[in-house]
Amino acid sequence: MNYMNTTLSSARWFVFVAVVCGFAFSGSAQAPGGKKEYERLVKQSLEQAQRKQFADAETSIRAALKISPADEWAWQHLSFLQRHQHKFADALESAQLALKRRKSCWAYLEIAEAAFGALDYPLARKAIADGKKLGEKACGDAWKLLDQVRERLAPREFVLTDKVDPKKCKLHDGKIRLWVAQSIPPYQTAKSKAVGARSFTAKSHGDLQYVEVEPNGDQPFEIVTNFVVTPAVFQKELKTFRSAEPLPAEAKQFLSPSPQIEIGDEVKALAEKLMGKDDLETIGNICAWFRKHMKYDDNAGGDTAKILQSSRGHCDAICRLCAALGRAAGVAVRPVRMNWGYLEKEVVYHSLCEMWVRGVGWTPFDPFNESLSVWPNLRWPNVAMRLHYYPAQDWDFAQWVELVRPDAQTPTYTTRQLAE
Repeated sequence: MNYMNTTLSSARWFVFVAVVCGFAFSGSAQAPGGKKEYERLVKQSLEQAQRKQFADAETSIRAALKISPADEWAWQHLSFLQRHQHKFADALESAQLALKRRKSCWAYLEIAEAAFGALDYPLARKAIADGKKLGEKACGDAWKLLDQVRERLAPREFVLTDKVDPKKCKLHDGKIRLWVAQSIPPYQTAKSKAVGARSFTAKSHGDLQYVEVEPNGDQPFEIVTNFVVTPAVFQKELKTFRSAEPLPAEAKQFLSPSPQIEIGDEVKALAEKLMGKDDLETIGNICAWFRKHMKYDDNAGGDTAKILQSSRGHCDAICRLCAALGRAAGVAVRPVRMNWGYLEKEVVYHSLCEMWVRGVGWTPFDPFNESLSVWPNLRWPNVAMRLHYYPAQDWDFAQWVELVRPDAQTPTYTTRQLAE
């Protein structure tokens, strides 16, 4: 969520701030620095926040709070800035201080957002409910934003339909082998069935699932999959991940360099600087570094050394460098590709990464796009996921991932046959 989406439109926001600043300042009898200095610091903080200079903006608003500590809006704003630096415990404390000064939907929204980031879902739900009690008229623009936080916590249902033409598939003893969507504990359940076929049997191949379908001659059939995705459950598991658990063999292979993921001296040196106290913190540091230093460029690729030197790359390149940094820091990371959506009958692709979270398994994240990243917010969008197997030597992409967003039309596509 960008800055203005989390508050108000730019023009209305500055009008709102001007009114609040005057009210807050007048309530502070002993305010060293004066009203003009207070207003200057608030304006400076807002401008820094709009430029995404959140640490500087926090310094400015803290200075303003020293002049007027009773300002409810300033505590709210401080919470917002701390959330965007992923300091969720601090953000929650600031939001609660804002609420003590005045019960407003915006204060409840900040508590809900901070609690969500801190993985305290009961508190997030309570803040949403308490904010809603004030009524839509009193909440204004915050009303819909409270709904957005609530939607992130809610289970979502999806249906995907694969259309299969038996004439295009290889038979194994009269049956077709197809990869199907799978239940990925703890956040997704998936149930598939065949419509228009004689039989349907679930099988497994390593950590992936497939089915054997006996077709009705050359008659096309469908594989229909029902998904239920519960993001909050997924995040709860991540919060209590077992950092001391040994890596299984399927993850260890993604600790080493490969033809497309080189780990040179510069990568090793940077990875050492970004290492945290555990795997999650390390990946969080790597993601933060990407968002601060890398620029997305559709035309920029190359090996990991070139990407690092140029500080530019497309999604494939960014994910390869992220995997290299993760592996150099001792974290099992692999790139994956996903079907982003359908645009004028053409499939739009995107790449992201998965890390092995001990006690949980392969966990998706996007090193460049914070809104799709499980770290540091540990958020996962309300999506259905479908997995297909691809050989690891092909760009080191171990899986094909298809994501369906809640507001997107469910696509229909031809299922690929089992890779052999």
